[in-house]
Amino acid sequence: RQWWVKWFPDLWDRIIDFMHCEDKLDDFIIGQMKFSPDAPSRVSMEMLCHTPIEAKSRFLPPAIFTHSSCVQRSMRRDLGILPDETWPWNPEVQWRLNAFARNLASEDLPRPFLTPYVPGLTVLIPHYGEQILLRRKDLEIAAANAGEEVPLIAWLEKRYHGDFGAFTSRMTRLHDPWPRAGSRWDHYQDNHWEEICMWASMRSQTLWRTVEGLMLYQPALDCFNQMVERENQHSRLLWDSYEVFTCMVSMQMYAFFDDDQYSHAEKLLERFQRPGGAGQTPWQSFQIAFIDFKEKGENANADGIHGAQERRYFSCLIDPGCAKEGLRRKPRLTVELPGFPILGDGKGDNQNHAII
Repeated sequence: RQWWVKWFPDLWDRIIDFMHCEDKLDDFIIGQMKFSPDAPSRVSMEMLCHTPIEAKSRFLPPAIFTHSSCVQRSMRRDLGILPDETWPWNPEVQWRLNAFARNLASEDLPRPFLTPYVPGLTVLIPHYGEQILLRRKDLEIAAANAGEEVPLIAWLEKRYHGDFGAFTSRMTRLHDPWPRAGSRWDHYQDNHWEEICMWASMRSQTLWRTVEGLMLYQPALDCFNQMVERENQHSRLLWDSYEVFTCMVSMQMYAFFDDDQYSHAEKLLERFQRPGGAGQTPWQSFQIAFIDFKEKGENANADGIHGAQERRYFSCLIDPGCAKEGLRRKPRLTVELPGFPILGDGKGDNQNHAII
């Protein structure tokens, strides 16, 4: 009888579609778990994040919501004694759903702020030399595993074998032709390797994986706002999730990137660019802060630059709306720093400039 019940079916289907995009679920299991199994699957992150939410007054819950006793659930889902086609095979998905269910049932969850009174949230991610995306040559490097030398991609495929099968099925639908080559890596072309590198990056310690997860706050806030707006249609207050949520990466070494690193940073900016025509302002949720420099110049003494300082340093801000200057983006904001910015040997000391 809660006001949000009519929104739950589409929200649940989005959760399942999202895990389908992540290659955590195959085509068969999503048909068992969705409220609308016949609806076209939102197989791309762009569609998933920007499709308006829909209310449903009449719906048939999937079998996963069928009431069962603790003993039945334990025998089917925990022990695997009885087959359960409605329960996903992926351990990570099982953990997510169990955590989601515990949160929904918790009586200690605070009441949420309703839009447009949601407080702002900024996430700051420090970055120095970690990889943004894995490259083909990174995946083909042999690593020691139980005394044997195996390429990293071979280890990832074995570790996430089910995920790779779901990935192959999704690529076969999206890209025709896509080779059914399995782990015969020499059968894949360069365009195939671009997708494989993205799949592998989401299963490794990369900046892309971190940003991809945190940027889901923005479409989640959008969905929440759509529900609140349709329940309170008399409200005339404007609200923009892009102004409320900011994900900022402090890329200390952006000014010294090589061509591959600039290319990967550019992919990040393009991936999380605000859709054209959405919202009321050009504000972008995804931003990058970095330290730039230039020579002191003739006016150094007049500007109060210390004599022992070799360069002038600036804290710069770029986002997907900034113009390109060669391999880099032209900063939207530039603030001169009072001196040499490297205060210590840790990320916190070196990247406090991004708080500006």
